[in-house]
Amino acid sequence: MVLVHAVVIVTVMSLAKSQICTNTSWAISFDHRGQSTCRELDKYINGFLRGNLRGRNDPITNLEQVQCCSASEPWPKVERQVVYADWTYQLDDNFRWAFCPVGYFLHGLYRSSASSPGYLNTIESARCAKPASHPITYGSCQNVDTSSCMSRQGTCSCPRGFFVTGIYRADDDDLYNLKKMKCCEPVDKPDEINSLSKIQTRIMDTTLWNLANLAYYLGYEWSYGCRALNVGEDFYKDGFTWVAETKIFHHGSCNGYNRYNRLKLVFDHWGLSVKEIKYGPKVTESLQPESFDSGIIRNTASSSITESIERTRTVQDTITHIATTSFTTSQETSFKISFNVNAVFGSASSSTTYTTKYENSFSTTNEKSISNTNSFSKQSSITLGPMQAAKYNVVLNKIRTTVPYTAVVITKFSTEFKGFLRWSDGDGNFHSKFTYSHDRPAFNYLFGAETTPFYSALKRQSDSRSEPWLWNLMLQKYPDARRIINRLTDETQYEFALNGRLEFVEGTDASVVWEKVNITKRDVLVNDDTTKSTHPYVAKSGPLDKPAEVQYPEVQISNKEPVAVSVIPVN
Repeated sequence: MVLVHAVVIVTVMSLAKSQICTNTSWAISFDHRGQSTCRELDKYINGFLRGNLRGRNDPITNLEQVQCCSASEPWPKVERQVVYADWTYQLDDNFRWAFCPVGYFLHGLYRSSASSPGYLNTIESARCAKPASHPITYGSCQNVDTSSCMSRQGTCSCPRGFFVTGIYRADDDDLYNLKKMKCCEPVDKPDEINSLSKIQTRIMDTTLWNLANLAYYLGYEWSYGCRALNVGEDFYKDGFTWVAETKIFHHGSCNGYNRYNRLKLVFDHWGLSVKEIKYGPKVTESLQPESFDSGIIRNTASSSITESIERTRTVQDTITHIATTSFTTSQETSFKISFNVNAVFGSASSSTTYTTKYENSFSTTNEKSISNTNSFSKQSSITLGPMQAAKYNVVLNKIRTTVPYTAVVITKFSTEFKGFLRWSDGDGNFHSKFTYSHDRPAFNYLFGAETTPFYSALKRQSDSRSEPWLWNLMLQKYPDARRIINRLTDETQYEFALNGRLEFVEGTDASVVWEKVNITKRDVLVNDDTTKSTHPYVAKSGPLDKPAEVQYPEVQISNKEPVAVSVIPVN
């Protein structure tokens, strides 16, 4: 295959809720073997326009146009993913459905030339596309009966906002036997990031297109699958690796030197770290008093006496971290959050730092006693009549200060390009050693590592023009590579937000509560030790203390680099 050097830039603009639809003619392309698609990459098939039914036979060449429509917000503002569904045998038999993979929408069809002019059984493959960050699911779906509209000239279409995701062959091979379409609408927004696996999927999906384009610009051959129309299309995922597909269409071919050694993009060295923490307004409130000492004083004499107690107790403050966003990670990729206690609460030693892991489940609590202690002494007396006793409780009064926060977490990873480079007699490559070579060397290159994430490595190397790549020459030949590099090094697309709160509980003062009771001679006549003290008491929230109502700070994570999809056609 030869790559055409034309680069089409599809600038992604904000669209209103209303669809933008255009018709693409298939009057010529669908008469022969090959792919027929929507003209625009960011539109999906909403309906089919068929021509007049002439005679008893109704070949698929009567399918003359497709109506292609854009998705509503937020889907115009992201990169694309294109895959192919093998329908080689799906439409060979009656009463069978053929579908795109879940989450994808029909963008085109491939027909073979097994027979002319061709019937439903010559539709061998579906070109299916989706916004890269669209999850592998749909909004609502419905089966649309097309038995009437496919029997005459006109349009068979999905409801507004829906796109074709599958077609149904009824009781014969003619076009009018395409009697149902499955129509689905996109979901309203990308998946919530609540696990490491979801952010890994999001990053792999949204970077594929630009990574493949960058690999092509640097000089990697076969940066697309065998069925692709553009660079970055027709990849499949194998664990944490994108692999350019080597499958071919039925009766198709995949030609070229070393054609089965296609580009691989390998993701590794996953990790998470906190980039920024924003704090919301703190809430201070009194907690339920708690007894930290109790006992009984008895007067067995025949006259009144006055008894005293004195209690001294060291009270230790606590900080509790509560994760209020559900986020699941693994032991290998767990991450820590550190807080300066004095900066957050303004009531502890400036040297106190509280570090905790963001745990694996919703509303997990991590409690820690800190070095702040206070000594509370309380003396109290009571007069007891003959044969009278008094129970006492030494009560600690506590306050709790709650500070909500929103943490911006960034994902770290590396990406390795695996493949071989084009030779100088073709489109060439921009490796300092091989750019003028007539060889086509295998060359793997890793951006990032354990300590340096992909985006930092790419930015540093491209900005400093570091070898082995000849960045200046590459950017002169392919100016659009600068925008792709800017997009790939825009850290905001690797960030997400998590919420939590910190609770600081401290003792304020102590008091003694007395309760007189009568005793008999049968009662034990020994009083409690009036001078006892024990180990430090830990101040913390009790079971009757409700969580504070807090306001989490909002964080806007938006792309700094505008999304524009570079389309490098394959011929």
